[in-house]
Amino acid sequence: FTFANNTFIPSGATHLAVTTSGGTSCEMDRATTIPLDDKDTEPPQYLPTVDYQPHFDVDCRRKFVGGNLSIRRAVPETGIDSYRIYFGNALGTKQELCYNKSLGAVEVEICNSPSPIVEVFVPDTSVVSDPYVTAVIPFTEIPNAGASHLLIFSYNAFSNLESSEPATTKLTDNITPDTAPTSVFFSDQNRHRGVVSG
Repeated sequence: FTFANNTFIPSGATHLAVTTSGGTSCEMDRATTIPLDDKDTEPPQYLPTVDYQPHFDVDCRRKFVGGNLSIRRAVPETGIDSYRIYFGNALGTKQELCYNKSLGAVEVEICNSPSPIVEVFVPDTSVVSDPYVTAVIPFTEIPNAGASHLLIFSYNAFSNLESSEPATTKLTDNITPDTAPTSVFFSDQNRHRGVVSG
């Protein structure tokens, strides 16, 4: 049997079911089923959303980030197999990965094309109903040009295409302060033992 091009899939259908018929209305009450593998050759049309999370970075080194980033999954997730996260800017442009490397006594800048920091695969919705996924971003050096945002693209594995635009969230590099307070003064205004105020 061959399906015609652009045969409509009924809402909610997940499998193809094949039964044996006697040629009239006599049909078996059992069917052999196979998963309906609906391939998408277009880039994903839907995007996740990401709120600004200033405290997600738990790598306290300057020019390094890492931590758990919460992503609200796209609705619907049609044609989306995963979400890919890149360094970028507020306009949604991916950041070229340029870093300083020491070659003997000489320090040079080495650049590579943008590549995902991490890829988060879409969970099976029949098993996981949580509207969020967590991207575990490994401790990663921020490129020399200084990325201002994280970009989250929807990705389709069959077509090997990403969404034309990303969801974006501002990137905050949390660092350990370089200097300590120079002095501290405290005068207890509470005259009872065991408690303080002031």
